Amino acid sequence: MPRDRATNDFLISLKNHVNPKARFWIGLHDQRREGRFEWMDGVALGRYKPWDSHQPDDAKGKEDCVQYFMYTESRFGANKWNDADCNDPFPFICQVAADA
Repeated sequence: MPRDRATNDFLISLKNHVNPKARFWIGLHDQRREGRFEWMDGVALGRYKPWDSHQPDDAKGKEDCVQYFMYTESRFGANKWNDADCNDPFPFICQVAADA
């Protein structure tokens, strides 16, 4: 869960190593209350939020989960956050406890 710039940069490097054109879920959503984003562990979205321009937009009232944009060029929102339909079958980046 990229709650700060360092973690976000690290996850982007992992994503881009796997496939720079792929979209990945990042564990952020507003499924409980529209516009109030929270992480999968229930913690509210803090101050760090590198959304792409005009995002989140809840297009068609169906976008409640957050992913990294697939674009590779910065002018198109490369590595920025985008809200999307939670039912879209994208890969995800999973966080595991150090003692696991």
